[in-house]
Amino acid sequence: MTLLFEATSVDELSRFLRHAGAGQTVLYYVGYLALDKCKSWETGKAGLPELSRAVWEARDRLELKQKKLGEFQYEYRATTRW
Repeated sequence: MTLLFEATSVDELSRFLRHAGAGQTVLYYVGYLALDKCKSWETGKAGLPELSRAVWEARDRLELKQKKLGEFQYEYRATTRW
């Protein structure tokens, strides 16, 4: 698996999806997504929920994976299927 790109916004994820070939991977989040998503909604920070929603909506084109780095710390990656 080749890490090609890191996306921190919906625009960056869209750019990756337009240009990525099959088997290329984007790192879209490091942390504890479920907990951090709840915190971002509470504080009014829209970026994380929008990015995770965009990844979820593109799941037909992506294989979603997570790697545990430590307690409450994960790396979230998406690899293109085609």
